[in-house]
Amino acid sequence: MTRKARILLQNFCYHVIVQGNQQQFTFLDDEDFHKVLKFLKKYKLKFKMEIYAYCIMGNHMHLLLNPSKSDILKKFMHGIKINLGTVLGTILHRSFTQSHTCPFFNPTPVP
Repeated sequence: MTRKARILLQNFCYHVIVQGNQQQFTFLDDEDFHKVLKFLKKYKLKFKMEIYAYCIMGNHMHLLLNPSKSDILKKFMHGIKINLGTVLGTILHRSFTQSHTCPFFNPTPVP
């Protein structure tokens, strides 16, 4: 069964939760967290995304984002997901299938 398309509204902040497959622990030490922060900054600048808050935990992260345009959130998250897959492969020293490299995100509008 297909999922419903995400409806993204202009001029809204979004609380986004990003988690990997089966909520496994993926960020094990400070170096892992710094890698995540590095690509968050990269895509923040590339897509002109406002990041108001973030919380990176051992098995998921929370982001409070304000995209400059409604379609930017999808592009931003695509870049995050690709980089997260690379980071996970490096951290856990194994290759990942597509389901592991593409953690889902669930944006919730915050007026």
